[in-house]
Amino acid sequence: MREVRRKDDLAHSPLEIFLRYNKKMRKQALANTKIEEIMTRDVETIAADAPIKEAANILLENKYGCLPVIEGNELVGILTEADFVRYAAD
Repeated sequence: MREVRRKDDLAHSPLEIFLRYNKKMRKQALANTKIEEIMTRDVETIAADAPIKEAANILLENKYGCLPVIEGNELVGILTEADFVRYAAD
């Protein structure tokens, strides 16, 4: 499943709002906020046996930094931009 983000989402993102806080307020927010409150749900995934080109296209087209990898309904890993750099460097 793909989460579509509009270009103006960044202007209203929790990170942008968070960065406006002073240092004391940021520390307090970090101490009191749970991951489930800010995480993305219903993320796009890719099957472990999918071609690497398919994964690369998904990352590039959507400007994702990572892509969860599944086998059936089980999460088995995560593919990141760093994985592609490592692959290209070998």
